[in-house]
Amino acid sequence: MAYTCPFCYEKFSREEIEFRCESFTSAACKEDDLLLANYFGAPRMVANHVIPNKAWADVLSTSGWKKMLGKISRYVSVPEEVRCDLCSAPSRKRICPRCHNELPTFFHKADSHIISIIGARGSGKTHYITVLINELMKKGYLLDIATIPQDVGEDRRQVTSKRYSDYYKKPLYEGGKELPQTTQDKDLYPLIYQITSGQKGLGKTKALYLVFYDTAGENFRDAEELRKLASYLLNSSGIIFLLDTFQVPAIKRKLKTNGIDIPDIGIDFQGVFQQLYSLLERRGMMQLNKRSKTPIALTFSKIDEVIRHNLMDDDIADFSIRRNSAYLDNGVYEPSELMEVNDDMRSLLSQWEEESFIADVEKRFSNTAYFGISALGATPVNGRIEEVQPLRVLDPLVWILDKIGFALRKG
Repeated sequence: MAYTCPFCYEKFSREEIEFRCESFTSAACKEDDLLLANYFGAPRMVANHVIPNKAWADVLSTSGWKKMLGKISRYVSVPEEVRCDLCSAPSRKRICPRCHNELPTFFHKADSHIISIIGARGSGKTHYITVLINELMKKGYLLDIATIPQDVGEDRRQVTSKRYSDYYKKPLYEGGKELPQTTQDKDLYPLIYQITSGQKGLGKTKALYLVFYDTAGENFRDAEELRKLASYLLNSSGIIFLLDTFQVPAIKRKLKTNGIDIPDIGIDFQGVFQQLYSLLERRGMMQLNKRSKTPIALTFSKIDEVIRHNLMDDDIADFSIRRNSAYLDNGVYEPSELMEVNDDMRSLLSQWEEESFIADVEKRFSNTAYFGISALGATPVNGRIEEVQPLRVLDPLVWILDKIGFALRKG
């Protein structure tokens, strides 16, 4: 089985997993870790000794036929605990063999999936990630999903639960503050969550790890950041592509007619998609005349303002995007519900004269769906938001979870 590191998003096999010594007293087990330093872009980093794969297999079985079995066993399973080959202290800390960052406790026993959430500057990505995680943790139980943050990493100030609380949830939900745009150094520290399902189902995934990177919108303009983004996307099981509805030309014109000027970010939403496709093509992730099978959720943000300003041009009072997700009320996921959302959003894009965008997307991806969401429920005023009232924010993630075989509660 191949795993994808939630930090460096490089792949590795079970037998390559290494351990780090957990001794707090052995000076002999302190050493320079070049791989860890390289990941963080530091000239050097001192950390506890890395117990190499070869060494811990030998520690498990030290003589005769047991030693042979010990060496073979590492291709089949990863031990719960090993002993350091320098100080003999026990360790349960597994690390990635590529970057030496700590792996979640049961990472080797569950499926790991990176769900890419990407979007250009101004698309509302940071707000979306914040609200998405909060909704998943608060309401996932309705679909029999449990969500647990994974606090792994050498810097305890940057573990998932602390980062999410300090940088995301508290400022928005408790402080009522609009979140600042992401800086490019933030994506060194992913938000990692284990989600498990209590549902049954032959061949269905019951436990997996979700990894969210709050990548900076400027990454679409920086060559080195685009290279990193390509590796991130290469190992993603699904893509939530967040698009700013305000940058749709037809919406922009209507808002201007209503006295609302939308600033020009220098690239329209179609241009952002073209950059994404070109990036995937250059990295060998897309082939000429062959569509990618990776599920991609084209997710249009700020849909609340589109509704508020009556910019949908629809005569249907019960338009799917006007109401929240039905599975949050009845606890049962029906794929047909999100297909209705997809059809309605696709219809809206046609009304907004974006048929070429639809054709462009569906020419390159075989597994697509269109969504309209609002993370906040209203546009912040002077950097403040009175109450977060999300609309349909879980839809893109639930759709991708279904596509990758996660066991959802269905009717």
